[in-house]
Amino acid sequence: MLSTGHAGEVSMEDATSGTVAAAAGTRARRRRHVVRARRAASACAAGLLALALGVGAAPSASSDPPSDDDVRAARESAEGAARDVEAVESELAALRDRQSAAQAAVESAAEEYAAAQDALDAADAELADARSSLTAARTGEADARGAVGALFRATRHGSPELDALRAVLDADGVEQVVERENAERVAGRTAGRAVEAHATARAVADTAQARADAALAHQQKVQDRARDALAAAQVSADALDDAVQESATRREALLAELARARATSVEVERERQDALDAQAAREREEAARARVQDPPPGTSSDGARTPATAAPSPATPVPPRDTAPAPSPAPAPAPAPAPAPAPAPAPAPKPTPPPVVTPPPGTGVGTAAQGQAAVAWARTKIGAPYVFGGTGPGYDCSGLTSRAWAAAGVDITRTSRSQYQRVQKISYDRLRPGDLIFYANDTSNPSTIRHVAMYTGGGMMIEARQPGSPVHEVAMRWTDAMPYAGRP
Repeated sequence: MLSTGHAGEVSMEDATSGTVAAAAGTRARRRRHVVRARRAASACAAGLLALALGVGAAPSASSDPPSDDDVRAARESAEGAARDVEAVESELAALRDRQSAAQAAVESAAEEYAAAQDALDAADAELADARSSLTAARTGEADARGAVGALFRATRHGSPELDALRAVLDADGVEQVVERENAERVAGRTAGRAVEAHATARAVADTAQARADAALAHQQKVQDRARDALAAAQVSADALDDAVQESATRREALLAELARARATSVEVERERQDALDAQAAREREEAARARVQDPPPGTSSDGARTPATAAPSPATPVPPRDTAPAPSPAPAPAPAPAPAPAPAPAPAPKPTPPPVVTPPPGTGVGTAAQGQAAVAWARTKIGAPYVFGGTGPGYDCSGLTSRAWAAAGVDITRTSRSQYQRVQKISYDRLRPGDLIFYANDTSNPSTIRHVAMYTGGGMMIEARQPGSPVHEVAMRWTDAMPYAGRP
């Protein structure tokens, strides 16, 4: 019995030990699951941190798994890196816009200086003409003064004519008195004419002097304005250079930031941004081209309004059907009334014609052959330096186009704005070599025109655009182009 009881105790102990072992195994398995979960969380956190920092995940020096705060911080770092990428790309786009704005400012300043220089040339010519007139007036006044002096000297020192006159004046008698009056009349007329001629010549000289003084004052004022315009143009050119250099430096720094955020290289990010810049430029050009090449509805290619299509006339109105119930039958049916005639349709109102769209005024006198000659002359200047206000051997934009057309025998004035006023306006589908393409800050306002180029055919144009960029032939640009091209 004792042995049996002992055996029972042993069996109970064995059972108890088995239960404890099973519980311990369960706890061990749970611990392994927790470790695996923590390791997965650690790997996730390491990946997020690597994405945020732009570096590969390094093995942790510590075997402790990251906490929930670590995972949260890594996730926030990754989101911050994504936000940084957007900010960098936005700043890169702003750099492009800043450089374009600086380019437009240089072109506008160059146009202002060209206009001031043109006004100065006109003021110089006016001053030269006024001084020439003053010289002639002073010569005439001197001659008149000399005539009066000669007459005065003759009365004092005597002359055969005046001696005879004195003899008459000293005579007695009625007849002598009559002769005296006649002689006095003759002498008075002679002196009067001399004095009047001198007074007139002096007035002419005074007027010429006043005109010369005014021309000099105007010339000095215009000269100051031209000097200020040139200084402003040079400041704009310097600002453009600074913008280009700063943009290039900042762009490289931003590309490095993108490379770190995306775990790539600067070369990869540069290629990507170059592609984005080219795509943005293509989109701007396509939008600008559509704006100038698609005429308003009802407008022909030369800007004239096409006849409007007449609106269809309304259908003849149909009288409404009688829906009242039929009367009850009578012994003798009444005769049916005569049908009323259908009302005449009201005349269709005439459609109001749309306003006629016509290009701005201007006159073209040049031939196609002269346009080709202007292009040929301009091509001989390829490589010539850009010079503010230059008309040779260095050129600005309108200096090049004006000299090219002058070589072909056509005067188109000096500045791009005055050229736009002078030339005939044509649509872009009618371009031929020699036609002019104008660019403005506000394409609806010709007074903001800042640049002009010459079409050379095949979608190309020749231009003198900015300091540091010599005369060159390039593909046509559509951004900021005026709605019409110009034909001299």
